[in-house]
Amino acid sequence: MHWSALPIWIGGIVLMAVGVNLAGGAARDVGMEHLQPAINATFVGFHFIPYAWAFVTRMILWLGVCVGSIGVLGVLAGILAGPPWAAVGAIVAGLVQVTIVLVWATGRLRGGAPRLGRRPASA
Repeated sequence: MHWSALPIWIGGIVLMAVGVNLAGGAARDVGMEHLQPAINATFVGFHFIPYAWAFVTRMILWLGVCVGSIGVLGVLAGILAGPPWAAVGAIVAGLVQVTIVLVWATGRLRGGAPRLGRRPASA
């Protein structure tokens, strides 16, 4: 575990909560409260990314990028196509999250987190 794991963990939770509330409030203010599930998926996903370094687990990087990106797509789909699509994006993000964790738990995803400031070793 990286020395900064605890502050990164706390910071991630705080940023996720603040982001969900600010973005959710902005969506409600413009009459798009149906975006809330996808907004939640976006911030839940992206808050994992720094944890890959803090907890030295590469799977968490994939988890954060995939879930957060699908959340963003859900927000965009909800804006462009209407209410059910933001929720669909959140559901897909949740299924992807469970899948990544299950694949990792079976030992099929390995490797520590990339080190900040270092280039990964070439294969």
